[in-house]
Order: sequence, then structure tokens, then C-alpha cells
Amino acid sequence: MALLATDRLADTERILRDGQREAEVLGLGWSLPHWHAARACALLEQGALDDAAVEAEASLTVADELEITRPNARAWSVLALVEIRRGDLARVRDHLRAAEAGPDPATQRYGRWVTLARACLADAEGGLDAPAAAALTADFGDPEPTRLLAVTPSHWPAITRIALRGGDPSVARAVSGALRALTARDDSQRIIRAVRALVDGLLHSDPRALESAISAYRSGGRPLALAAACEDLGELLATSADTAPAIPYLEEAGELASASGALRDHERISRRLRRLGVRTGAADGAN
Repeated sequence: MALLATDRLADTERILRDGQREAEVLGLGWSLPHWHAARACALLEQGALDDAAVEAEASLTVADELEITRPNARAWSVLALVEIRRGDLARVRDHLRAAEAGPDPATQRYGRWVTLARACLADAEGGLDAPAAAALTADFGDPEPTRLLAVTPSHWPAITRIALRGGDPSVARAVSGALRALTARDDSQRIIRAVRALVDGLLHSDPRALESAISAYRSGGRPLALAAACEDLGELLATSADTAPAIPYLEEAGELASASGALRDHERISRRLRRLGVRTGAADGAN
């Protein structure tokens, strides 16, 4: 999980592969659901929605078969986050009920993943309700970086967007403060700099900061994060008198979302493009 917060995605996959193989050789069956759940997080961070869902489901299946460890709330949360991108909100609600049904210690261990998924669902359904807003503030409303590092970097701007749309800029400012603290300690990680620029761009409606984030994301192996940043800049540029500069960014965002299987994202972006007078086609796999 520490590697996922850096530019070392290839090393993350190696550690996961070698660690799981060693656990199997040593007969540490109890740990296998956790290896699958960690790989699901890594694949979600890389925008591989289908593969992330497969690994999350494997985590839950192995836990059920072994009967020596509880199903992983983080795995349920990854499934919920995948289905939000795909657009099946009914399944999201089922996954979150399952994530919250376990014993308190198991849920609390990965509670910030559950809070994130719950906030994303509320946002997708039209806005944060009081419980989701309170949980988001409790879990991410402090600029202490370790709170942010409990989830992976592609989700940090999402917390900011949801907080700003929900009318609670204090959470967005806390995310920005945590990122400033991280970069003050170590400014060598491109992904941290990219997210900081993106969050600052969202906070201050700064197109230059968003452009800087997009440039940094282009070689980072996080296509859905790049798509979201392009959509952010496109939405900001679309508010000006001349909306033409917004169109290439929104088109790129839609293409990236479609390629990753994020059909709900693609449909939302397509509607925005149509309002700007651009004809769009269906996403791959859409009916």
C-alpha cells in the first residue's frame, strides 16, 4: 500500500506476486484474502476495473471457503467503487451493506475505504446525506497525511470533489494540507505532486494547476485518474464564454473512461459533450 502511494506501480505488482506465492508455500492460508484484496486495490488504482473486481471477489470467496478469517471490508469497498464507475448503484448498496455487516474491528480496520465508497455512492445518487458527510469529515477532515494514505492516490481528488460539491470545503482544505505535508517531507514522487496540483486546481478553480496535474498524470499508469483530471479541466473551461477549449479534454476523458469500462463516467461525459454540441457514440459494451 505504501508503494501504491508512490510512482512504483511495477514494484507493487512484484511485491504482491512474490508475497502471495510465499504465503501459499508456507501454508499461510489465513493471509490469502488479504493478498487478493491488496491486489484489488492496486488494480483499481491502475484503472483495471474488471481485474480489480475479480481479485476482490477472490478475496471474499477464499475467506468464505477457509472459514478462518472474516471477509475483508476493503474487498467489498473495492467492488462498490468498481460498480459506481460501471453504473450499477443497486449492487453498490449491496456491497456496502456487506462491508458494514462485519464485526466492528474488521470494519474499522478498513473503515476509510468504506467511508470513501459510501461517500462516492451518495455523490452518485445526488449528494452527501448527513451520515456520509459526517463520516467523510471524521475520516478525512484532518490534514494528518496518514489519514489520506489509508486509501490510494487516485481517490484523494475524489474526496476533494465530493466535499466541494457537498458544501464542506474544510475537508477539501484538509486534503490539500495533507498533500502539502507529504510534499514538504519528500517532493520526489510525481504522483504526489500531480494530486497536489489537481486538488489545488479544484480548490481554487485554477486551470493552470489542472493542466500541470494532467501533464504529470500522462505517464503515471493511472488512466482513470487522468480521465478525471481531464474532465475537471474540461468542466472548468466549459464555464467560460468560449467553450471550444473544453472539448478536447472532455473527449479524452470519455475515451479513457470507455477503455477502462467506466460506463457511468463515459455516459456522464458524453452528456456534457452533447450539451456543448458534440456528437458522441456509445461506450464499448454499452447497450
